[in-house]
Parts: sequence; structure tokens; C-alpha cells
Amino acid sequence: MYFDGSITEARSGAGVVIESPQGQKWQFAFQLDFKCTNNQAEYEALIIGLEILKEMKATRVLVYGDSQLVINQLTREYQCTSENLAMYYVTALNTADGFSRISFVHVPRTENGKANEMAQVTSGVNIPNIDHDRVIRIERRTLPALAERGMPAQLSSVDITDEISAAEADWRYPIVKYLRNPSGSHERTTRFQARCYLIYHNELYRKG
Repeated sequence: MYFDGSITEARSGAGVVIESPQGQKWQFAFQLDFKCTNNQAEYEALIIGLEILKEMKATRVLVYGDSQLVINQLTREYQCTSENLAMYYVTALNTADGFSRISFVHVPRTENGKANEMAQVTSGVNIPNIDHDRVIRIERRTLPALAERGMPAQLSSVDITDEISAAEADWRYPIVKYLRNPSGSHERTTRFQARCYLIYHNELYRKG
């Protein structure tokens, strides 16, 4: 699967191209009818593409994208430190967990041409040398992927490690302990505070 996002002053777009092992190809273009940054548009395209693959019953997936930031966050080469992207990052990983095998590969834009074309068509970019007789079906998304899942648009992330024993005085310790074992013995205050947090891949996230 190839994915790409594009934004202009007028609107944003997401492009997805899926190729089967047998060489069959499907191209998808989505107009994003909401404000987002370029990196958020990239994540939107990625999440949409993964959803399509799930509908197609795919189990083993190779994902290609030209966004070095998004790909390297998903491969853990970069940490996701942006509050505007943290929830997209978590959502993408959650969606990716549904496949038996998945890999993320960064490619140059020249190797991501079709997905880029789909994204640019929907965002209103004037593409030279495009086949104007070609029919491109454009679907519209009126809500961000996060809103569709009832998730907050932003999270503040705090790195945590398994070496909790050295950090019992840390304010995070009771919250982490509760989230890892809600049925244990915990103070009422801790239970109340923990409602504002979640743990994903050994990171503590604050909701909202």
C-alpha cells in the first residue's frame, strides 16, 4: 500500500494506492473536508488505507510513504512528541495491530507518484500532464479519523519505562500502577486521576 496526504489553502486530500501480490491495483482519492496540517493529512491517508486493507481481509501488509516523519515515527526511529500528532500516532499503531504482519518503508516522492497524484487531485493542486479523460472517483471525509472514533484530537505524552521501582515518588507511579492493574488496591484519588490517562506501548498519554 502507498499513501500520501496533501493540503492547499482551499482544502486537503488523501491518496491511497493498493497493489496485490498478483499485481492488481486499486486507487483511492479522498477529499478531507476539515482543517488539518500536512502531517495530519499524511496520517489520515495512512489510517484510511489501513481501514481499506482490513475491509479487503488483508493480513500481511507492506506500507510505503514519502513522509519521513510519519514512517520513522511508526518504525520508532523518531519519537512522536507533537501533541497534534500523538493521537494519530496511537490510532495508526492500533489499526496496524490488526494485521498479522506489517512493515513501514520510507520511499522518495518519485516512487510514490500515484498516491501523491490522488492526494493532490483532491486538494486542488493543478497537476500538469494529467490525463483529463481519466475518471477519478473522489470520496469525501467530513470528520477526521480521530473524531470518527470518538477520540481526543490532542494528547500530551510522557515517556515511561519499566524501571518503575526507582520512581515510586513520581506522581505518575500510582496512575501507571492502576492502569496496569485496575482490579488491585488503589486510592480513590488515583482511580479518578487515571481516567484522564492511557498507556500505549509503554508510554503514558494524557487525554485532551
